[in-house]
Amino acid sequence: MDDLDKYIDRRKKRSRKFASTFELGYHEFKIGAILKRAREDSGLTQDEVALRLKTKKRLFSFNYGNFCPKSDRPGHQLKT
Repeated sequence: MDDLDKYIDRRKKRSRKFASTFELGYHEFKIGAILKRAREDSGLTQDEVALRLKTKKRLFSFNYGNFCPKSDRPGHQLKT
């Protein structure tokens, strides 16, 4: 177990809120990082991706750890 894992374990023991939200936040961060890398590797800007998805940039524009894609069109679900 490395230092980061030890730190996370200590935080989970000290804070129920941290313990209950850490995994979801971590997975959202990973998804966001994967999407950003794929977009950059494809040479696309956020605006270009939005145009191709027929949506707005704000749909997937995010700060790491705060990524929650939502459709901006009523009744439209994003496929995951």
